[in-house]
Amino acid sequence: MSERNRTLIEVAAAAVLILIFLAVWGVSRGRAERERERLAAGHETALAEAQRACEARAERLAASEAEAVFRAFAAGIQGSALGRQKGMLDMAKGVLLQLPHVAFVHVLAPDGAVLTSSNEKYAVAGRADGRASWALGARQLQKRRGDLPGTVEIAAPFQGASGRTAVLWMAYKTHELLAAAGAAG
Repeated sequence: MSERNRTLIEVAAAAVLILIFLAVWGVSRGRAERERERLAAGHETALAEAQRACEARAERLAASEAEAVFRAFAAGIQGSALGRQKGMLDMAKGVLLQLPHVAFVHVLAPDGAVLTSSNEKYAVAGRADGRASWALGARQLQKRRGDLPGTVEIAAPFQGASGRTAVLWMAYKTHELLAAAGAAG
């Protein structure tokens, strides 16, 4: 075989080896890219699930804070509510309303008469309107999504020796609390 033919064969063999190397490298790179995309999708899914779980936990904590504020206020005014001491109830209401996430508070007699209220309309009328029917019907602590956007409403009766003597009804701005917590984090 001549030197020229041998060189051509060597060049052809080198070119074939280079093409094989490039093909193997391309296939390997494609697999690696697909694996990276699969892992990235898995991470995005896990991150979205973790965010949903965190948001759900934050909402539960906000609702828990609302209930804790409600229970603490109820414990503090129980004697005044049972004794229908309007002056003490008005003073306690004023202190409660200084908390940033309290939307409203009403202490009502079982018939809907207002003992104290943060709503001037209720205070002037002396009676709660139809919105209060669910709260007045509470036999134990009850919660619901508030009529005001982003709030939770809580109601519970005060029980005296002769039965229900008053009802505490409060709304708490849970979404505002969550937004404030998100801004702080």
